[in-house]
Amino acid sequence: MSDTASESDSITHIDDVHALLAVLTQDEFNSLVNAATYIGTQRDGELSGTPTSILSRCHVEVGPDGSFGMYTDNGNQRIEIAIGIQPRSNGAYKNGPDGNAVISSYQDPALCPIGVTIEKTESGQLVKNAMLDGKEWRCLIWNNNFEPKKERSWEWSISGPPATEESRAWATVVFKSIETKFKETAKNEGIQFQPNTSGPADQMFLFARRSVLVTNATPLDEGRGSEYPDPYNILTAIGPDRDFKFNRLPEVLVTDHKEETDVPMSFHDLHLLGKNIALQVFVTPWAYKHRGKLSWDFRLICVKVLGKKEASLAVSPSKAVLKRKAVYIGNIESTAKKQKASGSSLESSST
Repeated sequence: MSDTASESDSITHIDDVHALLAVLTQDEFNSLVNAATYIGTQRDGELSGTPTSILSRCHVEVGPDGSFGMYTDNGNQRIEIAIGIQPRSNGAYKNGPDGNAVISSYQDPALCPIGVTIEKTESGQLVKNAMLDGKEWRCLIWNNNFEPKKERSWEWSISGPPATEESRAWATVVFKSIETKFKETAKNEGIQFQPNTSGPADQMFLFARRSVLVTNATPLDEGRGSEYPDPYNILTAIGPDRDFKFNRLPEVLVTDHKEETDVPMSFHDLHLLGKNIALQVFVTPWAYKHRGKLSWDFRLICVKVLGKKEASLAVSPSKAVLKRKAVYIGNIESTAKKQKASGSSLESSST
């Protein structure tokens, strides 16, 4: 993977991804998830210390897109949080070609673009169904999504709980520390603070997203260009006066534990892997002003697919990415010893 868009990198076919995925015992699954959960930066890798101590030393700055990000006190590097999760059974992904994007005309089935339908479940929940290239993507939507000028709410996202008790306890401490930091920022800015509603008590925790569209003046997020560039002509539908362009997709890597390397796959194919997989999700906390309040959530940076549970357990509940800490089955023990010695293991840092 490169430090740029990575459009030139080839992606691995989904059939080959399935063949490549390591089959993990429960102990291997838990160990990988815990080893894949830490705070760091792209440049320096994992940071030592408890999450509370690391985040308390961070400062908040305004980025080029006007949002507030968290940066290290030494070197001014953007904080990245890596968390091992298992995708939830339903609603884990918004990873279709244009995510949850809908416009008012989609309420009329005759005006939906070819391949897109809006369904209503027996419970009354609206679902966007998109078909393309023999693939199907489904995501939840709501009535207010059809209102005009909702482009900023269109997102690609991943949702799933931290996959072990240790990682969940750790992630809860991280969430509360970030909430406190941004609450202080709101006070300093003289505006009201809006707490993140997708916290540890919410069924959507952990939830991370990035925008499908950004304004033409906004820098693109890191990642790769989609292999399905605007197949439903959403930019034409909203009109040139809206001044938007497609963002990049989050980079996704599949870990080859035998070769101790990673290969790229498509973000659009993640839902085809099922729910019994371990994902290492890289996110960064960011806050933004909306309707006179400071809100925050996790911006999705990239994803690593670590492996899948063996069948008997399945019924139970860019260079930029390559630079980030690699976790392989063969080095779990040595990693655990290093973490214990530095005081940064989940057992010692979740308190």
